[in-house]
Amino acid sequence: MNKFAKIVSIASAMLIVSTTGLSVSAAKVDTIESKNSSEIAIPFTGEGTTLDVDETLPSSYSSKDLNLVTPIRQQGNAQICWAYGGLSSLETLLIKDGVIDNSSNSWYSAAHVDAWGTPRKDGTGWQREYYKGGGFPYITMGYLSSWSGGVSENEFPYTSPLSLFDINKKYNINDVVTGIMYLDSEDKDTIKKSIKDYGAVTTHYNEYSKFSADDTHSYCPAESNYISGHCVSVVGWDDNISKESFTVNIDGKTYTPKKDGAWLCRNSWGDYNDFDGYFWISYEDYYIFSDVFGPSYAFTDYMKNNVSNTIHQVETFGATYEFDYLDEASKDTTYINVLNIDNTNEYLNKVMFESTSVGANYTLYYIPVDNEGTPSSDKTTWKTLKTGKVPYSGYYTADVDPLYVSKGKIGIGVEIDTTDTKAINGIGVSEWLENKDERIFNTEAKRGQSYIYTDKNIFPNIPSLSKSKVNDVMDFYEDVNDDTEGGNFVIKGITYKRGTLAGDANLDGVVNIDDAVCIQKSTIHSYTLSSEGQINADINQDGVVNVKDVTEIQRLLAKVTGDNQ
Repeated sequence: MNKFAKIVSIASAMLIVSTTGLSVSAAKVDTIESKNSSEIAIPFTGEGTTLDVDETLPSSYSSKDLNLVTPIRQQGNAQICWAYGGLSSLETLLIKDGVIDNSSNSWYSAAHVDAWGTPRKDGTGWQREYYKGGGFPYITMGYLSSWSGGVSENEFPYTSPLSLFDINKKYNINDVVTGIMYLDSEDKDTIKKSIKDYGAVTTHYNEYSKFSADDTHSYCPAESNYISGHCVSVVGWDDNISKESFTVNIDGKTYTPKKDGAWLCRNSWGDYNDFDGYFWISYEDYYIFSDVFGPSYAFTDYMKNNVSNTIHQVETFGATYEFDYLDEASKDTTYINVLNIDNTNEYLNKVMFESTSVGANYTLYYIPVDNEGTPSSDKTTWKTLKTGKVPYSGYYTADVDPLYVSKGKIGIGVEIDTTDTKAINGIGVSEWLENKDERIFNTEAKRGQSYIYTDKNIFPNIPSLSKSKVNDVMDFYEDVNDDTEGGNFVIKGITYKRGTLAGDANLDGVVNIDDAVCIQKSTIHSYTLSSEGQINADINQDGVVNVKDVTEIQRLLAKVTGDNQ
C-alpha cells in the first residue's frame, strides 16, 4: 500500500478529541461529552503481541494492593491523560523491580512530556498545543525511547510554563527505557501476564458519563456515537467482579455485561471517588484495549543511565508509522540508519529498533560508510552483530558484543526476513501524519539518514530501488509518492565509553575494596559517582553500573591476593 492510500485510511478513522469540542472525519461521530480527558486517535494498524502463556494465571491481581504504585495524580484541566497513563506504568515497573520507591518523589513529569510533544522551533514534531492540545500514546513512547525522559516531577513540575522547556537542557535521568511491547488487544491472557510481569499496561477506553454505572464501575456496551478517548494505566484484574456492577442505562435502554470480570484502572483525576482514584472497567467494554486510539503497551526493559552511555539516533520522536511499503515485493529487506559518533573511545554494545514483524528473523549489521556518508552496498564488508527473532511487536533492544566504533559516521542495519512467517515486513518510521488537511506530525527526516538495501532486480520500475542495492529512503518517497518530506527509520545505536583505569570508581588511582563499596552504594543512590568514576566503574563493560561490577572487582581482588600469596 502506498503512502497516499495509508493517509486516506488514517483520515477515514481518525478522531481528535478535546474537552471543548471534536474535530472528526468519521461521520458516525457527531457529539461528545468529556471529563478533562483528551486523546487523539491514530488507529494502530500493526500487529500486536500475543504471548505464549504457559502458566495458570490467578483469578485476580492488583499492583495497587501490592503497593507497587505511586500516589494518584491529578491532571486537572490539562489534557494529558496519555502522559500520565504511560508514565505511571513505567513508575510501577520500576517500583516492582525495587529501583524506585512508591512515594511522590518518584513521580515522572507529565508536563515535561507534554512540552516535549509540542512543535519545535523549526516546525518539526507534534503539531499540538501545550497543556490543552490533546495527545497520542506515540508521544510518550517516542519521548522515553529516545531517552528524552523521564524527567522527575521535582525538576519540571505540573505548573511549569512552556517557556521553561528547553530541548537542550540536560536533566538527571536515572533510568532509560529500552523495551516497549505493543499488546494484542483481543488476547486477555496476554494482557494479564503483561500486568503480572511488568506491573501495569497502558491502554485507552471511551470515557463518557453514560457509560459509568457509578464512580468506580464503567462499561461501554457497543460501538458508540459518543467518542471521548481517555488513557489509563491498568494495574490489575478480577475475574469475579459482578457483571451487575456495570449495568448502565443509555438513552432509556439498560445494558449489562454477559459475564463477570473487570480490569483495575489507575486514573489521573486525583482522589475523585471512594476507591482512591481507581476504577473497574468490564472485560466486555467495547473500547478497552481497542486499537482505535493506538496500541496498548507495556514497558518491558530499561537500563541504568550513566555518563558512559550514549544513544545515537537520527530521529527523536519515535515511530509514528510502520514502513511496510515493500512487504508485497520483498520478504527480506535491510533497513539502515547512518549514525554520527561524536566522540572517540566509543564501543557499540546495543541496538534498538521498532518493528511489528513479530516472529520474523532479524540480523543486525555494522555497515561501513563512505566519505559521502553512504552505506556500503558490498555485503561482504558488513559485520554481523547479532541474529535472532523479533520477540514482540514494539521497541526492542538487542545486546551485541562490544564493537569499537571510530569517531564519524557508521551504518547500523536491521535485516527483517519474514519469509517463513505471516508477519508483514517492516520497520518503525518517524513519518509525517495528517488528518484531512490538518497536519498532526512533521518529521525531522533528511537525506543521508536512512537507507534501504534490497535486490535491485525486485523493483525494476522504481528508479530509486533499481539503480543500486543501497538507496536513500527519501528517493523512495519521492519516486513512489511524490513526497519530499518522507520519514526516517527507528534504528538506534547505544554505545559506552571505556574508562582510563577499569574499576577505579573513586578515582584514587588504585583498584581496591573501596571501589567495590562505592559502586555498591551508588546502586542504592547513597553515593554519587563522578563522570569518569562511572566509566571506570563499568568494569565488565556492559554499559551499566550495577552489582555485577561489584562482583567482578571482588573476583579480581581475590585473584590478585591469591597470586601474591
